[in-house]
Amino acid sequence: MRNHPTPAEAGFVFALALTFAGGSAGADPPAVPPVPAQTLPATPSSAPSLGQALDAFRPTPHQTIALRDFLGRTDKPVNMGVQPNGISLFELRDAKGLRIGQIAVGQNRNDGSIFVARLAGPATFDMTRQAAPPRVVNTRMRGQVSALLSGSLASASYDALTAKSRDAFLRDRPMLALIGQPGDAPDRIIEMEASFFPDGSGFYRILRAPIGATVAMPTHVAAKFYPALQSDGQRAFRSAVLGIDADFSASLQDMGIRLSCPASACAAQKPTPPMALTGELHITRWPHAVVPSASQALIAAIAPPPPPLPDVLNDQPQSPNPLQPPAPQPMR
Repeated sequence: MRNHPTPAEAGFVFALALTFAGGSAGADPPAVPPVPAQTLPATPSSAPSLGQALDAFRPTPHQTIALRDFLGRTDKPVNMGVQPNGISLFELRDAKGLRIGQIAVGQNRNDGSIFVARLAGPATFDMTRQAAPPRVVNTRMRGQVSALLSGSLASASYDALTAKSRDAFLRDRPMLALIGQPGDAPDRIIEMEASFFPDGSGFYRILRAPIGATVAMPTHVAAKFYPALQSDGQRAFRSAVLGIDADFSASLQDMGIRLSCPASACAAQKPTPPMALTGELHITRWPHAVVPSASQALIAAIAPPPPPLPDVLNDQPQSPNPLQPPAPQPMR
């Protein structure tokens, strides 16, 4: 092993992909033009915050720990409203009001999982298209992930997604596309997405794609798989975490399928040609993975601290006070 750090229906889960606004002619419908790099309008102060939007999904303490750990610090994301596909969209902006990233959240009401995606770099989420990551089949790695997730709420979903293809990056999972906005200077697009189930188990995927470079550079795709969260009363942890990652000799145009039909009627679309691996497929295991950002209140909620010792073990005989006379004894 090497150490390399899903809505067409009520129950959706999706992931990452990229597509250029200019794209190839013909198959694709016109993409919604991205907002130019300028000061963006403010939204009503009554719009729900990101935290309120997530709270509306009624996450369990396990999910709350997982979501906070995934999102990290977010400086007052701006609510852009619920999109036509049912996803709530937020924008991250700098001090000058310029967009520097986006966050998308939603919920699968069938299994209770909560989806969250975070985007950084010159790109925006495209709520009108779906796409798919490269297909990589590795039966041995698939078996390791299945064993890790066994007994968790994410297990059934993972096994269903990989029953046919045994794909390392869950290609059969529907995916939300992105609109790239290449600039004059080299840059990088980073898209992270995760779905967490009520017991804190789930999936995580990340794509890192360089743009604007003078020479071809690989696109990095990675996935992590989380079993259920546990607690010893002092820390929140997982028994282990598995990660799979690989580099691909692919450009942004190669990433995913360009869809020109509703997500529910695209089965006949021509699949994306295979993308070549650059190097090897890596798998990494992190044993006893502690979640350091978990608060003590949430840790106690998922597993209350051990009960206190019995009184008989806590009572200690008091030393007699030589200056205090002994208490009178009752008459017999």
